Amino acid sequence: MLSDDFKDWVLGVIGGDWTPVLGQWLDDGKSASKKYVIINYDGGGVPLLDVKTQRFRVWLMGAEKGGHAEPEAAATQLEEASIGANAPCRTANVVSLTGKIGPGLTAEGRSYFQINLEVMH
Repeated sequence: MLSDDFKDWVLGVIGGDWTPVLGQWLDDGKSASKKYVIINYDGGGVPLLDVKTQRFRVWLMGAEKGGHAEPEAAATQLEEASIGANAPCRTANVVSLTGKIGPGLTAEGRSYFQINLEVMH
């Protein structure tokens, strides 16, 4: 599965006006009102028979001084979607490895939650 397929699945689940970032994210100081979904590829588990897995860390970063509600709601949506997953293209299943983690707060005042997901194919 490609990261772009996973990104599209995440955006389809959480909806709204989240700006996707694949890989490293740095605050540029010009985007205080933007919300980000940051997706980091985190390797995969040991293949079992013909089943391969890929793991992703998903960070849901709210707007500066925007509170916890939106990042937490998005993390909850991803957690719930992974339970009865309508899996992304070319995959068999999505499983939450951790449940939602957070809230955290950046130095700029952005609230964030994280969820780690494993995609099986």
